[in-house]
Amino acid sequence: LGLVISKNLVKMMGGQLWVESAKNHGSTFCFTLPFHIGASVEEKQQLRKNLGEPVSAMKLLLVEDDAVSRNVIQRLLQEIGHQVDTAVNGVEALSLWRQKKYDAMIMDIQMPELDGIETTKRIRVAESDTGNHIPIMALTAHALVGDRERFLAAGMDEYMAKPVQMAELSEKIELLSQQNQRGDFTAISSIQINDSGEVVYVSAVADSLKKAPSALTGINAMLVGIDEETMQDVNQIEVVAHEIKGLANQIGSDELISVAFKAELAARRGNLEEALEHIRHISRICEEYKKTGI
Repeated sequence: LGLVISKNLVKMMGGQLWVESAKNHGSTFCFTLPFHIGASVEEKQQLRKNLGEPVSAMKLLLVEDDAVSRNVIQRLLQEIGHQVDTAVNGVEALSLWRQKKYDAMIMDIQMPELDGIETTKRIRVAESDTGNHIPIMALTAHALVGDRERFLAAGMDEYMAKPVQMAELSEKIELLSQQNQRGDFTAISSIQINDSGEVVYVSAVADSLKKAPSALTGINAMLVGIDEETMQDVNQIEVVAHEIKGLANQIGSDELISVAFKAELAARRGNLEEALEHIRHISRICEEYKKTGI
């Protein structure tokens, strides 16, 4: 984060940050923070009683790449009586989903290797042959306008923003449990074959949503317009990445926003090769969007 930001954050939380340095021996940066004493066993039991026992204990798959978030959410789910398996990305999630039967999945959106939206699409395509449907709840740190509709369009059934609160988590899981019993899910509108011969999943909600094709066209135009001279100028790459990030926000793509931000940050730090790699990643994402129409 940088020392100035870190110092301000610590100060805002009522703590102190300082450095202890000795010549030829290095430096040690320290900070203190005040914390409240954790809830007692009795208080935790009362909280669980207030939340109410779950309608039925569910077998859940939590897909989250951040170790801290994964551990916290897993423990919250276990506190309210559910059995929880975990995966760190979409690839692991698909493997576990094929091997075991789960009542529902909690899916982070931004993950390495395979993100939450693409993982959900693959599950829905596979389910179109079997008639099955596993409830999937999106989990994201980005609470943007239109997120819920976009996640539903990708085949998800619920949505929750981080940081996760136990009461809200309990309520959402109960909702998934009720949907599971009723079979009340987002309907598949069609499974289509695109111009490349690939199978494309389209949900009923996706059919009704109006995307921002001009924004995607603008991003593609910017990518095509990057010449050899621009590719050697970190300042120009930073400008391009910043503009792409703005257009990606119009589309509502967490993935594009994240990668564009990484490209912008890498260029700002002077790391040209890393910035260009993120730009190439953006190009690959746009190609996928053109294929799927999403």
